[in-house]
Amino acid sequence: MTWLTRRRIKLLFIAAFIIGAIEFLPAYPFEGYLNRALPLPWNVAVTGSVWDGYGVLRAKQGTDALTVPLTWKFNPVDLLRLRASWTLTPSSPALSGSLKVGAGWQAADISELALTLDAETLQQAMPMLAIFAPSGTLFFSTPSQSRLSLGYGHDLRVGGEALIKADNLGLRPVSPTPLGSYQLKITGRDMVIDYVVTESSGALKLDGGGSIQTASPRQIGYSGYVTPSAALPENVLSQLRLIGQPAADGRLRIDWKARW
Repeated sequence: MTWLTRRRIKLLFIAAFIIGAIEFLPAYPFEGYLNRALPLPWNVAVTGSVWDGYGVLRAKQGTDALTVPLTWKFNPVDLLRLRASWTLTPSSPALSGSLKVGAGWQAADISELALTLDAETLQQAMPMLAIFAPSGTLFFSTPSQSRLSLGYGHDLRVGGEALIKADNLGLRPVSPTPLGSYQLKITGRDMVIDYVVTESSGALKLDGGGSIQTASPRQIGYSGYVTPSAALPENVLSQLRLIGQPAADGRLRIDWKARW
């Protein structure tokens, strides 16, 4: 028996031991840790084992809470790359799809992301958005072979790339009809999230990008052009003319920043 063979046998033994331990390890002792890692107002209740289980993800508490049932399955193949990861599958009218989550000491890695979100539920998940009363459908994905890392802690830390697509996005206080459909490519750089609009159509077309700062002072900005349709409410058109500079081709140049 060669040294290489003995080494392989040891690695297989260790992997088998880890797999066996994970398969029977209950999930509930980790519930407190997961809730400390989740940003407010999210919380989760779990049952089953670390290997294969069921949980309920909630935003807020009470009868109006956003509730998302989800299941998870451990991915033993990733142990060969010295990583622990799970495939999560949320299944509710508000949020559905799947994603792979790898747990690290300081961040969670997200890959194979394919989620569909009802935009109306955003105001439950992120109360600060309630004043906009969003509507439409959002799609979240990661480019092939790409990962998105989310750091644990009070301030959101993001690394990597992802795509966000919005179909028939509406903001009721702004317009009674949808503003348009958009696709954004986002790139995380620790506490700064850069974004660029890669596709745009509808009553309010966008051609530009900006950034979101997740640490204090939290700030969001947009720099680029907008092309408003004459069918938009007059108050919206007036506000756009106030903050934008007319361009020769009829578009408005906008450089906008705000705290959030």
